[in-house]
Amino acid sequence: MVYALVNTGSAVPLVMKSSLYDKAILKSATWPVKFVTASGGCLAGGCQGLKLQVTLPVWNSKDHDWNTVKCGPLWAYEAQLGDSDLIIGYPFLKGFGFTV
Repeated sequence: MVYALVNTGSAVPLVMKSSLYDKAILKSATWPVKFVTASGGCLAGGCQGLKLQVTLPVWNSKDHDWNTVKCGPLWAYEAQLGDSDLIIGYPFLKGFGFTV
């Protein structure tokens, strides 16, 4: 199981924990980014990543049932995240039509 944090303040769609994948398969980012936390600290990472397909359980309020939705593949930057394995940012939510 992977734990994701939804961060509507994030300017990038996906950020993954560095330890989720073997460093050997990571690719250099075309547009490296610098990650700054809400408290102003910096997170290591943002220079590498890979394309991910994310599968999410989604509650369908019309049918009152859970569905599975596959999103991607799209670029995910790697970073030294704390407890979360993945950060899902606002561009991801907007791009795939999710609301929170």
